[in-house]
Amino acid sequence: MSTQKPEALLERIISVSSEPGDVILDPVGGTGTTGYVARKLGRHFIMVEKVAKYVDAAERRLEALQLGMGEPERNRKEQVEPSGVF
Repeated sequence: MSTQKPEALLERIISVSSEPGDVILDPVGGTGTTGYVARKLGRHFIMVEKVAKYVDAAERRLEALQLGMGEPERNRKEQVEPSGVF
């Protein structure tokens, strides 16, 4: 089961629980939604993820943001299937 959270939900949570420049910890980074939103809101972040396909998806998403391109179209449409490893 995929547990990717909507960006709008994470924007609200991060905005009310931290200040710009704070560090956000996501111990189950997944496809990088928390890091993506944190960076957009001026926060630093630490993400932990052990599944390679999630790490790859998160790297693509964060690289696109860093280059000023926003979220890649393929990340918005693509749902990465969970591997069953918990």
